[in-house]
Amino acid sequence: MKCIWCGKRLDNDGIEKNIYYRELNMDESFHFCCENCKKDFIRYLNDVEKNKNKFLIGLFGLVFIYVVLNIIVSILKFEILSKGILIAFGCLFGILLIRCPYGTPETNKWIGIKNTIKVIRVMSIFIILSSIIFGLIM
Repeated sequence: MKCIWCGKRLDNDGIEKNIYYRELNMDESFHFCCENCKKDFIRYLNDVEKNKNKFLIGLFGLVFIYVVLNIIVSILKFEILSKGILIAFGCLFGILLIRCPYGTPETNKWIGIKNTIKVIRVMSIFIILSSIIFGLIM
C-alpha cells in the first residue's frame, strides 16, 4: 500500500495509523503517510475540481484550432505558417499542461500524485522545447 500523494510505501504494521479520506462522490478510500500529504491531496482535489472544465475546453479547443489551421494552411499552401502553427501549438499545449498537470488515476496510484505532477511538468517543458526545435528545423 502506498501514500496516494507522495507514493511512499506504507508498512503493514501501521495500516491502522493511516489516514483515510473519502469524498462523497468517490468510491474508494485513499491512504496517506501523514497529515501534510492529506492536506496537499485535498488541495489538489479542489484544484482539479475547479479547473477540470477549463482544462478540457483548453485541450479540445487547442486541438480543434490546430487541425482547422493546418487544413487552411495546406489548402492555401502557406508553408511558413505551418511552422508557426506547430511552434504556437506546442508552446500553448505545454503551458496548459504546466498549469494543469493532471495525470491518470493509474499513474497517480503507481508513483503518487506529487511525482506525477513533476513528470507531467518535465514532459511539458520537453514538448515546448521540441516544438520550437522541430518548428525551426522543418
